[in-house]
Amino acid sequence: MTLTGVAYEAMLLWLTGERFATETAVLVGLTAVAAAVPFFPWLRWPTWAVSLPAIVGVGLLTLGNGAAEGELPHDMPLFGLVFTYAALLLSPPWSLRLAALALAGLGVAVGAGHRSEQVLELAGAVVIFALCGLLAAVSTDLHRRHSSHLVALHTGLADLVAAQDEAEAAGIVGRLATNLLHCDGAVVAIREAAGSPILVGRGGHGLDGDYAQIRVDIDEEQSGAGVAVRTGQPVWIGDVRTSPDISRRIVTAVSASSALFLPLNGPSNRLGAIALWWTAPAREPDEFADHAVHLLTTQAGLVLARLGEVARLDLASLTDPLTGIANRRAFEAGMDATEPGALLILIDLDGFKGLNDSQGHPAGDRVLRRFARTLAGSTRGGDLSARIGGDEFAVVVDKGNDHSAAIITGRLRSLWGDAEAVGFSFGHAVRQPGESVVDWIQRADRDLYRAKRGRPALPGSLPSTVDSDHAI
Repeated sequence: MTLTGVAYEAMLLWLTGERFATETAVLVGLTAVAAAVPFFPWLRWPTWAVSLPAIVGVGLLTLGNGAAEGELPHDMPLFGLVFTYAALLLSPPWSLRLAALALAGLGVAVGAGHRSEQVLELAGAVVIFALCGLLAAVSTDLHRRHSSHLVALHTGLADLVAAQDEAEAAGIVGRLATNLLHCDGAVVAIREAAGSPILVGRGGHGLDGDYAQIRVDIDEEQSGAGVAVRTGQPVWIGDVRTSPDISRRIVTAVSASSALFLPLNGPSNRLGAIALWWTAPAREPDEFADHAVHLLTTQAGLVLARLGEVARLDLASLTDPLTGIANRRAFEAGMDATEPGALLILIDLDGFKGLNDSQGHPAGDRVLRRFARTLAGSTRGGDLSARIGGDEFAVVVDKGNDHSAAIITGRLRSLWGDAEAVGFSFGHAVRQPGESVVDWIQRADRDLYRAKRGRPALPGSLPSTVDSDHAI
């Protein structure tokens, strides 16, 4: 019942003089309240507080009408107001709950021996109001959820554009996709390198652990992600148990029942895909979700492509182009980030200049590349190995001592041998509290100078006793 209908009932009561003082006042008051509904912050209240007026109103109206005698009273439009209130402010099931409450109230009134006439009309009116309220509630709830999703998408895209690296951006994309589609998790997988068939997890939402451990070779392993990357189209799999287009090990890992794979397109190529899954069977996303997700993947592809290019440029600026290990710039940045207790090892190749002069630069470059690989293989993953000059190298360890230096150089000597008749000398120093980086390097350099004068140059000096099983 609209506000116009309520006003009409009030006018009818005034013209007929029936219960003017009471019912006209009630209808006018409720009309004013109904008009205020859109402007009052009801949605900030808890559900029980918002639902209480509807419950009380239906209860009183039902019992009052059920107990009344004679003709059907003129306050039946109030039911329309109650159900309109529920449609605007409560979820769709509330219309059915209020209808059940109203019909139960009528049953109580009739059972008590009161109104039996026109009870079918009363029940029919309640059912009609409830159905209208249900339809309005569904529409209102859908509009409210779409608005909420659009706000979340707008905010999330702003965060995505501001992301500083691929992992942060992938996490934002995974969270947004999960919220938009109400799924249980998402993984953003990017090509390991341009044109590579291997997709590597960069981030996501809903999984514990390191996303980088997720690797799929789309040329060797059947995968919905591979289909999405090759075709550039979304791939929906309603029942993953019977579909050939998905990796069995991935299904087992996330306990998926339904899955969706979305391609990530960069400005000039397909970067990878977003894999989303539901642990319970799900329906294919509706048109609104399709449009929202398309907007997300379009922006995500552009941002991830930009961040990937920035990461590659940053890596190139910190990498020695000949040997592939860190360069002097990366070494200086690593030194500035150290704390007291860090270990610095300086290494200088012996006999390199003679080989370079006698056999030429290609031979010298070959030795430098091999030594860099050997040095990297002699250190741990968290240690920094760098080429800091022509034939000068360095190792920086966050926490170390003299024994740690002996272990590293012992491994290096064992792996290097006497290749190309080029050996090495080394010096080391542990950073002391309050010591500057310059003074620290000078102490290690002096130790290297003493080694070149007094220690055997081939194939590298090492203290006489080394426990090779000791962890650095």
